[in-house]
Amino acid sequence: MLEILNRSSGRYAPPDPIHRSQAFLLAGIGTAVVLYPVLKRQNQAAALGLVGARVLESATIFAGIVILMSMVTLRQAGAGAGALTTGTALVALHNWTFLVGQGFIPGVCALLLGTLLYRSRL
Repeated sequence: MLEILNRSSGRYAPPDPIHRSQAFLLAGIGTAVVLYPVLKRQNQAAALGLVGARVLESATIFAGIVILMSMVTLRQAGAGAGALTTGTALVALHNWTFLVGQGFIPGVCALLLGTLLYRSRL
């Protein structure tokens, strides 16, 4: 992986997890878009479904990242006991986006991709 030079201390630091997630999002959409011309010969609707499912997967992961950054911002702002309800709601929302975005939707993508690859005998 790429190492990022910490300009203040001159030491190397590992890449930020947010940047890795953004690369993962682009790679997820990119694989579906690159495979689409090959897979549409077998079933255009399923190939479009795969592209749509990968975009939906990336969107839910991105929403989870935004929620996580909101929790950090809320904490750094020094919100007191009045933000407890908001914090609890953000944690619950992050948990659900994690379960859907990285648990359920990849299974749908794998099912679509596996079916298309099996039909094309690849």
